[in-house]
Amino acid sequence: MVLNKKDEILQSYVNCMSLLESIDNYSTLITALATVILVIVTGWYTHLTHLAVDKTEKMIQQSRNEQKIELIEKRLEKLYDPLIIVLSSRVPVYSIEGNIPINGDENNIGNADINKHPIDEIYRYQYLIPERNNLKQSLDLFLKMMDATKGRNKKVEIGKEEIVSFCKNFREDITQDIEKSREELYELIQQ
Repeated sequence: MVLNKKDEILQSYVNCMSLLESIDNYSTLITALATVILVIVTGWYTHLTHLAVDKTEKMIQQSRNEQKIELIEKRLEKLYDPLIIVLSSRVPVYSIEGNIPINGDENNIGNADINKHPIDEIYRYQYLIPERNNLKQSLDLFLKMMDATKGRNKKVEIGKEEIVSFCKNFREDITQDIEKSREELYELIQQ
């Protein structure tokens, strides 16, 4: 009986070794199959990641365009519209040569009330002015003129001809920038 038990143990050992041998024979095949599956899964994951990155880049670009659109619309509505109104008005500039209307029409200066014009809107939204074409510097000078008109500081140390010329040129620059802004807005909307 003891022998029988030893034979059984020996037989179990031989069976185990045989199983291990067959697993060893198939291990190369199993490893190759696992590698192929891993390559397929990695390729699919890479493809999905690429699609997600493309979609994210498109969303970021769309967000940038929307921000630019909002900025341009705000500039046109909140800054340029009031500027054109004031530059076309008969609001006087208090200079060393007397009161000079912004629009250059001295016959129609009358009692132009600066408080009826959207000057405060221009002050509030002056940060929207672009840096191009010296518009920022021109706006700063224009606001100094408005400060003199509102009595916030002394008279502007510029003569009549310079004021009329400046206001005319500034209005033309603003009109040109309005056109550029509208073109840029149109291009952004078309994208």
